[in-house]
Amino acid sequence: MRQPQFVRCLTVVLAVFFANRSGLTFGEYTQPRQVTGVEIPVLSPDGRFEIFYNFSEQDSLEGTYQQHQIWLRSRNTKGKPALLYSYGRDANVAWSPDSRMIAVTDFEGSNSSRVVLFRIVPPLGATRLSEIDNFIEVHAKEMLPDYDHFYAEVVGWTIDSGSLAIELRGDVTEWDLTQTEYTTRRISRQAKFRIP
Repeated sequence: MRQPQFVRCLTVVLAVFFANRSGLTFGEYTQPRQVTGVEIPVLSPDGRFEIFYNFSEQDSLEGTYQQHQIWLRSRNTKGKPALLYSYGRDANVAWSPDSRMIAVTDFEGSNSSRVVLFRIVPPLGATRLSEIDNFIEVHAKEMLPDYDHFYAEVVGWTIDSGSLAIELRGDVTEWDLTQTEYTTRRISRQAKFRIP
């Protein structure tokens, strides 16, 4: 039996509407969520863990500085939460759909951001996957050999938790011949990091 024309059109429209710019489709739970200053924990898709935010001020020789923290807590067992990551400015988190990994976008400065990836280690711990650092560095150099600002940001996970889509953006300042005026050119693309 053939579907009516409007059903086929509606299916196409919905597919385009819910598709990500990279061409990958992501579920609601795979999208990055703001964590800085948010009081409501970010639950893992399977409901076993939650990430929550904490803020503290630390004293140093240079004065007082702000430290933001992302903590990991089990919802099934009693015990102390584990410090996952500390950062200085702003961050987003994204759980993998299988609840085994957490991707953090650390907006560390006005001219840079980076992606940090953690694998959950039961019962309540995490190990950092450093392979993503080299992946982003290689793509950044290939895309923008001389950039003024560079941002790497998590877009979302594939449904099978096997890949992480990352948006890479960079600004390049180009001066005129007299070095008195400049224009800024923005370059952007998405890359897919396959989880090792």
